[in-house]
Amino acid sequence: MFRGTTVRAALRSDLGWLLLLLLLFAGTTRWLSWRAGIAEGGSDVLSYQILAQAAPGFPEVAVGSAYTDRYVFHWVVGVVSAASGLSLPWSYRIAATLTICLLLLATQAALRALDVHSWPRRLCLALIVLNPYAMRFYAIYPGYLADLVFEAGLVLALLGLISRRHPLLVVGVLVAALARETTLVVTPVLAMWLLLQDRRQPRIRTRVVTALVVVLLPLATLTTVRMITESFTQPYYPAFPQDTVLPLISQLPGSVGQLSQHVLRVVAPLVLTVSMLGAALVARQVRRRRRVPLSAVMCALVATSVVSQPLGISPRFPGFSGNEPRISALGLIPLVLSLGVLLSLRGQREWRIGHVLSLVTIVAVASLHHRLTIVGPENAKQFLLFQVAASAVATIFIFATQQSGPAFAGGDASGDSNSQLRSSSSRLSP
Repeated sequence: MFRGTTVRAALRSDLGWLLLLLLLFAGTTRWLSWRAGIAEGGSDVLSYQILAQAAPGFPEVAVGSAYTDRYVFHWVVGVVSAASGLSLPWSYRIAATLTICLLLLATQAALRALDVHSWPRRLCLALIVLNPYAMRFYAIYPGYLADLVFEAGLVLALLGLISRRHPLLVVGVLVAALARETTLVVTPVLAMWLLLQDRRQPRIRTRVVTALVVVLLPLATLTTVRMITESFTQPYYPAFPQDTVLPLISQLPGSVGQLSQHVLRVVAPLVLTVSMLGAALVARQVRRRRRVPLSAVMCALVATSVVSQPLGISPRFPGFSGNEPRISALGLIPLVLSLGVLLSLRGQREWRIGHVLSLVTIVAVASLHHRLTIVGPENAKQFLLFQVAASAVATIFIFATQQSGPAFAGGDASGDSNSQLRSSSSRLSP
């Protein structure tokens, strides 16, 4: 009886739910040593290791610009390792663990700020924790720390936008820019969201200034980092148009096989969430509730801007082929936030614990990976089949669930913290 009560209490608490998800995550992950991880697919870590080992000084060998653009946080890890006496692998593991904790707490706060209801919120957390490329990859290959930091910075920026805390938005953008140059394609969307948000309210000048800071700060940050690292950097950038997918498109139909494989690698980490998002949208249209909140639309656009980078770069670019899933998964969290909003809107069917546990079971099966978990598919083709099958089942389940059962009585989860108050006031008004 005590155990049953404890489990039920954990399921009804975000923290308890996260702990259960992390236990499942840890129990199924195929943990590797630092050297084994590098040998098995983490070769980029060798370049990051050079940057960290040289701290607090500069490397004596040239490093590609794709790595030196992310110099700051690797330098910080190197300084901590040198000052504390911890080995570099352990320093990276601790830094990755702390970043994952920050990432999850910020995501949970963003879901709450979007008024995502309790059970849809738990489903969204499961989609993030159990996705093979969102967190599991970095638990095995902690040397890719900059990607995790980018995700954390992006979520902080989104939380700042959703909660209308502009200083937090700017801090999040700065953190993301120091971690990855991908920030440059995201900030125009964040600035547009900021300008559209509360557009009928005064203080437009403040929002315009903040929007300019959001766009220009990453440019200034990246320029500064490149000036600092210029002495030990060698160019390693994709050139336009030869290193984009445009040559492959121009070679159709002969390149259809290579182009298809590229697209499949990009969408593989996102297909389950995208299918659930599509099912929620279709169910809402069938019920003739056409209004979709700005927050859901803009979160989806933020995710699209992130995914556009790996989608647009040619798989023939050296060192890029095979990395598409990891890079496209950087857009997962804003996509999940969009899904959470849609599943919590007024008029949507109420979620129960059985619904969520059924979907989390599907998510858990889809999280199994041929290289990253101790059980699961044997190769990439089987992994993709797992994703397609899980997506089909989840799509049918969400559509069917949203067409039957009691509806939410609350206000729209549009990211407007006053929406429920206004809805209540309108019902009480004579």
